[in-house]
Amino acid sequence: MLRHLAQPYGRFGRTQVRNRAAQSGRLYGYGIKGFVLSMAETAIEVTDQCIPAEEFQTILAFGRTTREHAVEVFVGAREVLEALRARDHELWLISKGDLFDQESRIARSGLAQLFEHVGIVFEKGHATHE
Repeated sequence: MLRHLAQPYGRFGRTQVRNRAAQSGRLYGYGIKGFVLSMAETAIEVTDQCIPAEEFQTILAFGRTTREHAVEVFVGAREVLEALRARDHELWLISKGDLFDQESRIARSGLAQLFEHVGIVFEKGHATHE
């Protein structure tokens, strides 16, 4: 999508867009907000600051639509979690990403009540799971 939006305003290849977006993504973190910021920054750079505001509106609209997209739970996931709870397993959910976005997704999934603890972290590593 970004390459299509920026195409009229600059000459660049798929690899250049992908590399620039990856650099921005590390700066802004995970989740749709970070992704949209990364897209905006990449659009500015690959078009030498020539991309118009209308194209930014398209990027922002994409972000809003994506953030509000329905949460799709894997088939059988609820049943597995319920079976584990029935066997007295204490279930924890650790999610990486933007606090607001992750809380919203977890609530919309309908699974939140099955977890004893829910933790949302910016980065996950070995220490996170201890």
